[in-house]
Formats: sequence, C-alpha cells, structure tokens
Amino acid sequence: MKTRKNFWMSWDEHMKRRVLLTPQAKQDIQSAYLYTRTDAPEAARRWRPRLMELVKSLSVLPIQHEIAAKAREVGVELRQMPYGDYRILYTIDTDGVRIHALRHGARRPSRPDELPGGGASP
Repeated sequence: MKTRKNFWMSWDEHMKRRVLLTPQAKQDIQSAYLYTRTDAPEAARRWRPRLMELVKSLSVLPIQHEIAAKAREVGVELRQMPYGDYRILYTIDTDGVRIHALRHGARRPSRPDELPGGGASP
C-alpha cells in the first residue's frame, strides 16, 4: 500500500508542463549559436537542436535540477541544468517552466538584481 501512496503523491511531479522561453533566453540561445557557428559551423548546426530537446525535457520533472547558488542566497528558486559549457536557468511556476537565460560557465555569476524575483527593478 505504501508504494501506491507514493505513486499518487508524486503524480503531480510527473505531469507535463509547458516550457516557455523568455525573450532573454531566446537572445542568449541565438547569440551562443552564432558565436559557435563562427568557428565550428557543423558543431553549431548540431548544438541548437540538442539544446532545444534538453529544454523540452524540462516539461517532465523539472524539479530534478538544483537551485543556482546565487539564487538560493536571495531566496529565489532559479534552477540550473547543465548543457556542455552552459547552464540553462529556469523557474517553475503555475504557467509551467520558464527558461530565463542560457549562461556560459566562463561568464561572471548573476547578480541578485539580475535574478527573476531577486530585487530587479521593473
């Protein structure tokens, strides 16, 4: 009986959610693609579809990835999913999964005012 209870309790976590890209995330993806295409056009051609498949995979069990360290410090549940040298930064809300940015690991960490809900002015 315990197994069945756990199954039903976790059902909501396994339901598919909409995945939405913010304008910033779209811009980040395009910029990374164009940068990669300059030196490695064939790699860039494969990179973007793989990235988008990974983004789509967040529709199921998006909670599995950790909260970004800087976000945790200011109480924002901004999660991160690695993709090569990049991190896909996203939140989970009532509308679904919202992709906020694609950040390269060599970039400086986000400031608290750059995080969604982290004190940025409108």
